[in-house]
Amino acid sequence: MNNKSGISLVMLVITILVMLILASVVLYVSSETSNNAKMVTFASDLQSVEDLVKDYYISNGGTLPLEDENTSYNKSDLTALLTNGESALGVEISENGDDSAQFYAIDLSLLPVTSTKRGERADGNEIDVFVIATPSLNVYYLKGERIGGEYYFSLSKNLTGKEKVNSSVAQDTSSISITSTTSGIKLTKSTADWTNNLTVTVDTDLDTGETLSYKIADETIGATTGTINVSEVLSSNETVRNKFYLSDIKKKVTVQKLNSS
Repeated sequence: MNNKSGISLVMLVITILVMLILASVVLYVSSETSNNAKMVTFASDLQSVEDLVKDYYISNGGTLPLEDENTSYNKSDLTALLTNGESALGVEISENGDDSAQFYAIDLSLLPVTSTKRGERADGNEIDVFVIATPSLNVYYLKGERIGGEYYFSLSKNLTGKEKVNSSVAQDTSSISITSTTSGIKLTKSTADWTNNLTVTVDTDLDTGETLSYKIADETIGATTGTINVSEVLSSNETVRNKFYLSDIKKKVTVQKLNSS
């Protein structure tokens, strides 16, 4: 009787295949985790710069922190500056509604930025810069970030829909409402295509001596220490109502927190 010991060739092949499959699964999970971490970091940087720009804008009477207010770019100008990801940038600009916007380079030295290493024109790289779209105030990182074979430039749905960890960047882009907080003032507005209510709410804490100053379109309404009911203002103020419903007027509500000084 012949007794043979050891591993057969078939068993060896099966073992190797199982090990390869396990290794590929580990590599895939590791890659996904790494990509998600990069998305979170990039989204956090974008959100930080965007919030600081809005703080600066409010605190400086509508002035933006620009490198040169006389130098602007349109969509074609920006995409022409890139050698990688230019089509992705064009798609994001369109998705964000900035096709007709003018873009300006942001001067980070005017902002208390502490967490980002982007946007400093490192090694003379002219596209290593944050730009802001006007009038939307959407911020783009012109150099972009390549993650998992895709390029990302802004807080577009493509990025915020994929990053899953950083709750501080969460911004509801559903058809129900979108909320943003700047200088301690939380503004929530409806993004529904049609509504018979002007669903804009303002929420903030006021210290003694502080008031909220606000204007609708370009008409200053005044200051209040209570709740701002935009619908009531539109009903009671004919001048504001007429301006607000003109098709060529920006439907903008501006809210600013003021103290006694």
